[in-house]
Amino acid sequence: ANVSVTFIKDDGTTQVAYYAIDPRTRLSLFADTIVPNSTFGARIDSDQQIIVERSLYVADGAGGHNSSAMQIPETEWYLPEGSTRPPYREVIAILNPNADMTQVDLTFTRADGQPAVTQSFVLQPTTRLTVEANKYVTDADVSTRVIADHPVVVERSMYWERGATSSPGLTR
Repeated sequence: ANVSVTFIKDDGTTQVAYYAIDPRTRLSLFADTIVPNSTFGARIDSDQQIIVERSLYVADGAGGHNSSAMQIPETEWYLPEGSTRPPYREVIAILNPNADMTQVDLTFTRADGQPAVTQSFVLQPTTRLTVEANKYVTDADVSTRVIADHPVVVERSMYWERGATSSPGLTR
């Protein structure tokens, strides 16, 4: 399979790497050697069917998480479970793979019945946005709905002192 990986950084810059993968083999990319000290999303294109996952490891072996790749960007996403209660830090990553600016509206719904909180963001073309949910909803179990005016990709990660977990968003 001939594969191109486009790393899409928060600042709107991209970096492309190309790989040829032999049949019935596996390739591990160490992104920190390709785009060091960066937060990024990635778009993977291949001339053959492949399976892609992303793994992240927390420093000093404190934990990690992985997530399968999303096949198709969408305009409506759901993150049904999260928490901003101590010791958790909830992070929502939104990738705009489009050549257009994209508005996204995040609605945080608390489990305790308090009013939902909506925050809007504008993503520049081909950028990734990191949203710290704890900044908008504190000390709560929370679900999030993401609505965008162009198709995007959404993932939720949770971090705490000795661990991490991640989940891709769900679409309709």
